[in-house]
Amino acid sequence: MAGVRILRISYKGVALAMNDVIAGRLQVFFMFVKKADLPTIRKQLKIYERLKLLLDRWIDLATELSNLRIAKEKN
Repeated sequence: MAGVRILRISYKGVALAMNDVIAGRLQVFFMFVKKADLPTIRKQLKIYERLKLLLDRWIDLATELSNLRIAKEKN
């Protein structure tokens, strides 16, 4: 009905799946966890969010530096 196609991929651990999520190879990720593991998972997700913010900022800075270099070469 919605035209959604889902392919099941089994991983031998959450870390391997998270690597694919971060790399953009997975668009959605489902996992079953024990209630006792939720605080640890939340902490890891916050770390990944911070790393993504740092990476995005680094890309912005690299782009700015590249643009400055190109502008300097034109002059």
